[in-house]
Formats: sequence, structure tokens, C-alpha cells
Amino acid sequence: MSIELIPGTVHLVDIEGDLNVKKGGSGDIILRPQSAPDPNDPLRWSKKKKLTQFFHLFWLSVFFAITTNFVGPIWDIFVEEFNTTYSALNVTSALCFLFLGVGCLVLQPTALVLGRRFVYLLCVVLMFVANIIGASSKGIGSQYAVNVINGFAGAPCDSLIEISVADYFFQHERATYLSLTILSLYFGSDIGPIVTGYIADAIGWR
Repeated sequence: MSIELIPGTVHLVDIEGDLNVKKGGSGDIILRPQSAPDPNDPLRWSKKKKLTQFFHLFWLSVFFAITTNFVGPIWDIFVEEFNTTYSALNVTSALCFLFLGVGCLVLQPTALVLGRRFVYLLCVVLMFVANIIGASSKGIGSQYAVNVINGFAGAPCDSLIEISVADYFFQHERATYLSLTILSLYFGSDIGPIVTGYIADAIGWR
């Protein structure tokens, strides 16, 4: 039987049960993509290994989101200590999101050449550096640098992590794990400022 698929869709269920393809789930779900014979193919990993990898990516995404969004509650302190304005702080925030986009353009091809692990580790180091600079900040000037670095380093949470997740799971599983990845972004973006406020009140913003 010939089936004409709408562009962008894939055949996921072998209703007739006569297709010579690898299947999973209840037995009639076609595994897309079909895994390679290579034992290192992530699609051939055990469920436990896949979930372990996803757990690491989930929390990496949470902390990337926190680091690019946490600073809002301490703007009042910055205005007073740095003798600056909210407009200037808005610019620092805008730079963060500008370089979030720039980071996607630069880090995606970098990951193809040097590997995703290299990019993830590089971005974690950059975020540590940026926040060390931020913690010792004496004026608004350093906040520009901090937000440029943080924005660039946070870029994988908007692109590379989703690609990694898609490599670990079959087509019929991806919606669940990509939804959880989106949850990690919103969780980090929302919980970061809340925690920042409590930390700033308890032990100071630095």
C-alpha cells in the first residue's frame, strides 16, 4: 500500500504490521530514526544510560537559564552602589540576550568541529569566570562584560542541548524529553531570580 506523507511528517506506526523495520513500544511503533549497528550510537544505549545523560543535560540547562536571568532582583542595589540607572541596566540585560543569539551562531558549528562536550565544558568555565568578575564588580562597566560573557556561554540551552536530546531518543519519545527540556529553561529562568533575592537578603549580593 502506497502512503503519501505530508512534508515534514514521518511514518510512525506500522498499522498493517508488514513493514521490515525495527519497532519498539507496543510492537507496532516504528523506531525513527533506525539505529545504526555501531554500539556507540546513542539510540542503542540502555534506557538507564539515556536517562542519566538527560538528567545531566536537564540540570545543565537549568543552571544556564539561571545564570542568564538571575540578576533582576538586585538591580535596586546596583543602581545605588554603582551610581547608575535602570536604563543602563536594561542595556546590560539586552547585551546578554544579544550574545545568547550570537553564541548559538558560533557554538553550533564549534560543537560540530570540536564536539559537544568541549562546548558544554567551555561554557560552564565561561560562566564561572563571568560570575567571578560580577562578584568583584565595582561599577556598571564590568556588568556589560559579565552579561556579554554570560549570554554567550548560556547559548547551548537554546540550541545545542535540544539537539543532544534529539540524538538520544527516538521520534516517538522526543516530545516528552524536549518538553522537559523546555521545563528546565522556564524553571531556571523563574527560580533563579527568587533564589537571588533570598541570597542577597541573607548574605549580600556578591
